[in-house]
Amino acid sequence: MYFVDGTTQTYTADFPIGTQDWNRAAISIHPFKPIDKVDVSAMFRGNYTGTVCFDAIRLMEGNVVTKTSMMPMATMGRKKQMKPGMSRKEL
Repeated sequence: MYFVDGTTQTYTADFPIGTQDWNRAAISIHPFKPIDKVDVSAMFRGNYTGTVCFDAIRLMEGNVVTKTSMMPMATMGRKKQMKPGMSRKEL
């Protein structure tokens, strides 16, 4: 995040470690000064091996991360509540 005064701040959304089917991560940012611009990057780094896919990355304005209603195609017809860090197997 780049602020109007020229300073920057980095925010990260952490995922569970290990073999996972599907996970969601989200962060809520409360800026402490005016924002100039935001860069969003999806990275898989650290001392890990494997494959990762990032999908449906969104940047949303407002208080939207409190609860998310997820309805994947495979579960059409049943609606479950997801929380950040919760795996699909926990539904």
